[in-house]
Amino acid sequence: MKLAIFSLCLCCFILLGNSTSLGCSCAPIPLLRPNETVDERRAATRKYFSNEFTGAAFVGKVIKREPAHVNWLAIDSDSKPLTVGYFRYTINVSEFWFGVESRTVYVYGEPNEPLDPGGGWSSCGFRLKEGRTFFFTPRIYKESLLIDMCDYSRGGSELDEFNVLEFRKVMGEPKSF
Repeated sequence: MKLAIFSLCLCCFILLGNSTSLGCSCAPIPLLRPNETVDERRAATRKYFSNEFTGAAFVGKVIKREPAHVNWLAIDSDSKPLTVGYFRYTINVSEFWFGVESRTVYVYGEPNEPLDPGGGWSSCGFRLKEGRTFFFTPRIYKESLLIDMCDYSRGGSELDEFNVLEFRKVMGEPKSF
């Protein structure tokens, strides 16, 4: 019996030791739940974005990407703001559904690289390329627009991705400037 338990533990150790784990993962956006129709899923998504979501939804081109040190994201054990390195993206908005009041919008996102010498790497960060156009659904946090890998647009989606096409079906065609 002891040999069987030892063998099982050894197999688990070998399997887990050789596996690749990801430090960041998001819950999948449910396409359909059991016994739910496409129209019901779309109605629930529309209700969420129309009544509950606090943020913006738009399509825009990344004009500038620059390091930004923000002190509104985290606090230490003494309730004092911590300075955190992020990227600030300047976006030239071409189309929008809601949450946008001007053609130029600033959004903040976690980097995939250290911004300070000796800084740690982020497991959930990403880098949007300047000159590229993306679909965004940032949430408002402390009066700023914050994008992340787990938002509806996954921090910025290519325009031909499923979630962008589905968003157009759910929310209708966007407005433009």
